[in-house]
Amino acid sequence: MKPILLADLEYAHETVGAYDKVKFFDPDNPAQLANEMKEVIDGKIVFEKTSANIIPDPFAHNWKGLFDILLDNN
Repeated sequence: MKPILLADLEYAHETVGAYDKVKFFDPDNPAQLANEMKEVIDGKIVFEKTSANIIPDPFAHNWKGLFDILLDNN
């Protein structure tokens, strides 16, 4: 797994899902991002482990499933 530094924003938490090597930073704090980057380079960073959000039904895993939901083709 590659390390990922992400802005601590809702969309980023949703997008990353379940991942073992992620670190969130304040998007309004460039000094924090620089520090996190340095810690990655130096091998000193402590990553966060995230878990995927459970998405309630109706949920489609692909385009066909989405169109089945939209067109009520159950």
